[in-house]
Amino acid sequence: MSVLDVLLEQLDLEQIETNLFRGVSMPMGGPRVFGGQVIGQALPLTHYLRIVRGILLKGNGFEQIMPNLWPIALFLLISLTIGLGRYRRTLD
Repeated sequence: MSVLDVLLEQLDLEQIETNLFRGVSMPMGGPRVFGGQVIGQALPLTHYLRIVRGILLKGNGFEQIMPNLWPIALFLLISLTIGLGRYRRTLD
């Protein structure tokens, strides 16, 4: 039994042609999120571009763009709260 045969048996792969295999991959837990993706999700521009792309290219309605509206609204509320707090300190 060759090394390739042992590997094919362990991975449950089927050789279709030379260097071409077919098999099933099992999920390895939840989705992986990397640092740049976390930072990108925190930016309102990311969600704005998804909304614009959805409306212009896909013809999305309000139901489809709503998941991208609430992060923008949250960012707006946080920014306004910080801005008003800093402005009030300048009035004193």
